[in-house]
Order: sequence, then structure tokens, then C-alpha cells
Amino acid sequence: MTFIQPNKRHSAVNKILALLVILFVAGVFWLVALYNASVNLDHGIADMKTELQSVQAQNAALQQRMFGVTSSDNLQHLAARDNLIEDNNPEYFEIHSQWSYASEF
Repeated sequence: MTFIQPNKRHSAVNKILALLVILFVAGVFWLVALYNASVNLDHGIADMKTELQSVQAQNAALQQRMFGVTSSDNLQHLAARDNLIEDNNPEYFEIHSQWSYASEF
């Protein structure tokens, strides 16, 4: 007795096609997620660039203020205000020999 199974071959083909469709759909979702991550990364980099430019501008302003405070004209003005004079031959404190080891640190 012979059994006729006309769709036996199509069963394997249908399973392979179903697997390929599932892989295709999963690949599409993965590519959309990857694209979304790259766009988010691009926006994050742009935000960091603007923040870096802001910090650089603040740094430049702070340096300008610091150089203005420590300029020679300003220091001479502060010295004259407090009646300080420039000493060409300053005399320093002498350290006794017993304390010379402690002064090396």
C-alpha cells in the first residue's frame, strides 16, 4: 500500500521560509535599534561639544580675570596702596643646622 503525501516537501520549505521571515523581521528591528542608538550618540556628541565650548569660554574669561589681577600694573598699585617697597637685596631668615633636615621636605 502506498501513501501519497503531496505536501511533505512543502512542509520543510515552509519551515525554512518562516525561519527566514523571522530572521528578516528581527534584523529589521535590530537595524532600527542600531540607527536609533547612533542618532542618540550623535546628539550626545553635539551636546558635549556645545558644553565644551561653554567651558572653554568660561576658562578664557577666568584666565583673563586672573591675568588682570596679577598684572604688573595692578600689583604695583596694590603695593603702593599698602606702602610696600621693592627690596633689591632681601635678607632671609637663617635656619639652624638642627632644623636643616626638616626644611628639605
